[in-house]
Amino acid sequence: MTNKNYNSFPIDAVVLWVDDTDKDWVEKKRRYSGNHLLNGDNRYRDLGTFEYWFKLIKKNASFFRKIFLITDKQVPNFVIQDRRVVVVDHTNFIPEQYLPTFNTNVIEMSLGLLADLSEHFVLFNDDMFLIKPVHRSFFFTENGVPTDIGVFNILQPTEYFTKLPFNNLVLLNQYFNKNSVLRKHLFKFLNLKYGKRNLQTLITMPYPSITGFFEHHQPQGYLKSNFIKMEDRFPELFSELRTHKFRTSDDYTEWLVREWNLLEGNFVPRNPKTGSVVTVRKKEDTDQIKKRLGDKLLKTLVINDKEIQQDEFLLIKNELSVIFEELI
Repeated sequence: MTNKNYNSFPIDAVVLWVDDTDKDWVEKKRRYSGNHLLNGDNRYRDLGTFEYWFKLIKKNASFFRKIFLITDKQVPNFVIQDRRVVVVDHTNFIPEQYLPTFNTNVIEMSLGLLADLSEHFVLFNDDMFLIKPVHRSFFFTENGVPTDIGVFNILQPTEYFTKLPFNNLVLLNQYFNKNSVLRKHLFKFLNLKYGKRNLQTLITMPYPSITGFFEHHQPQGYLKSNFIKMEDRFPELFSELRTHKFRTSDDYTEWLVREWNLLEGNFVPRNPKTGSVVTVRKKEDTDQIKKRLGDKLLKTLVINDKEIQQDEFLLIKNELSVIFEELI
């Protein structure tokens, strides 16, 4: 039975977005420099799906109080037919001395400074789509505890981005003892809901330190107070991070806040099979999206684009438009 007070606390949604065709923004970005290995054009490229992001939120998540669209002096070129949407500029919450910023890690780690953001919120990327109706309980319990996937992993450095979660791990291992965490919260890290992914945690057992986490790369419920507490605890870390106008290998990510919360045991296990990622490089890859949409368990889908040639990019963009029209 659902608690009669289940709707007593508000839940917001947050999504970051940039219009990479905006000439003013492009010129501003050009005036600064960044590591192209961490800041390629695909990080800002628009596959033409953002309008569907809003339509799917409106269709499948009526419980959100507000939907914060975080931008850099930009607005989408389409009409958003949802009164809950609030456009927030970086200047509204990031200290002026750190602007402009082109670093998603800076923006996400600064969400604790967003005044009107509720304590409970769900953080999205603009490529994370709610493809089926979800209840509040998908992200938070009736007592306001986030749902999450507490699976350990062995981090494998296969790309430059991998150094960022390593930065998180160095800090986490200074403050948490893995064995103590498991003694307190064993059945949150080994849980029937995780299925075969429990094997990932079991493989890490011989290692005394925290070797990594399964990063599900799906929309995630957060507590705003956790961002505030983290900045209060590590003010120099946040100040230094905000000086990085582009992503660098010395960054920390919002995963640090999530993983700290996991290690404190402040979560309820969620089935990993409710979310999936499809990487598209050519038009044929969109067939995988169609296949995943038929999965009854799947609630959220991430469409990741990498190394797409311009001719394939246009074909993929058109095919995605057809797919999303059928979804809404």
